[in-house]
Amino acid sequence: IEGSNDRHNFRTLCDPTGNPLSITRAQLTAILPLVAYIRPRVSVGDDSTANVTGEGSLLTSTALLTVGLASTSSLSILSGADVASAETHVGEFDAALGTITVSGAGSTWTNLGLLKVGITGSGSVNITNGGNVSCQGLTLGDGAASSGSCTITGGLSRLDCGASGVLM
Repeated sequence: IEGSNDRHNFRTLCDPTGNPLSITRAQLTAILPLVAYIRPRVSVGDDSTANVTGEGSLLTSTALLTVGLASTSSLSILSGADVASAETHVGEFDAALGTITVSGAGSTWTNLGLLKVGITGSGSVNITNGGNVSCQGLTLGDGAASSGSCTITGGLSRLDCGASGVLM
């Protein structure tokens, strides 16, 4: 489930067979020196997906979590699962398309730092059907040609941006 690139001092969360990484009724903690990426394992053109599903499922990143570094990647937090991260970038570079979905009652994502959606690429965060997201500030569309969005739908879905609020 975890590979590394020591030259760049980061870790890549992936399934080496090319299938989506799935964490179901399990816990994965990434205590990494600099960066935790959810991104393709082999090439920039590949798609990658990580799913954290079900009560008791937990993904923890104590470093930067990036979804959509330079290509298309997605992270889904579903059916009561939890994700905790220090800071998160969604849609990092020009060709990137990153998507994070938090859906279902009890599904939570706690981002202890700034959440940047669409830095120079495109990023989206979707909170649906009772999902709950908290962060310490949300930036949408940080670059001149970037695109960032956050969509909140369904009863009891919630976004809490802390004292820093939303910057666009």
